[in-house]
Amino acid sequence: MAHIRRMMSHDIAAFEAMAKCGHISKAHFQQVGVGESRIGKYMKEGLVERVNWKNRNNSGVCYKLTDAGKDFYYERTGFGGFYSPQSGAHDLAIADKYFSLSNDERKSFLTEKQARKVFRTHLNDLRAQDRSQEADHLAGLLKSGQISMPDALYRSGDRLVAFEVITSSYGRAEIAAKEAFVDAVGADTDFVRI
Repeated sequence: MAHIRRMMSHDIAAFEAMAKCGHISKAHFQQVGVGESRIGKYMKEGLVERVNWKNRNNSGVCYKLTDAGKDFYYERTGFGGFYSPQSGAHDLAIADKYFSLSNDERKSFLTEKQARKVFRTHLNDLRAQDRSQEADHLAGLLKSGQISMPDALYRSGDRLVAFEVITSSYGRAEIAAKEAFVDAVGADTDFVRI
C-alpha cells in the first residue's frame, strides 16, 4: 500500500511522463523536479520500477510505472490511456521528444492507445459526413494491419503531429502502416530512427 498520500505537482509531472512515454530516465525526473530520494520512495512503495536496458550500441537505466503505480496514478487523476512500455531505448526516445515539447504540446500529447480513439473518431466523422465508403476502407486497412497507430500524437499550434520511434526491427510494411495513419488523419510526421 502506497504511503504517498498527496501527489505534488512534480509527482504528477513524473507519473504523467511515465504514463505517456513508458520509461523515463533520471534526467527526465530531474527536469520535473524529482530527485533521487523521491525516486527511491516511489520504488520502495512499489509504484515505480528501475529497469536496466541494452541495445546494440548503448545501455542504461530507466524507470517505469508498476501496475500498482498505474493504479495509484489513475485513482488520483483518472488517466487511463497508459502507453504500453516497449524497450528502454525505444521509450527513452519517446520521453526525449515529450520533454522537448512546450507545456501546451505536452498537455496535448496522446499515447498510441489514445491515438486509436482519435482514429475511430475520425472514422465516425467521415460517416457523419456521408463518406461511409472512405471510412469503411480505412477501417479495413486498420483491421488488415495496413494502418497502424503511431507511438504518440500531439498538437503543435494548429497542426496534429504523429510521432514514431523507428527501430532496426521495423520493416517497410510497418513504416508504411504508420504513414497510412498519418495520411488518413491529415497529420504531420515526426519519425525518429534509433
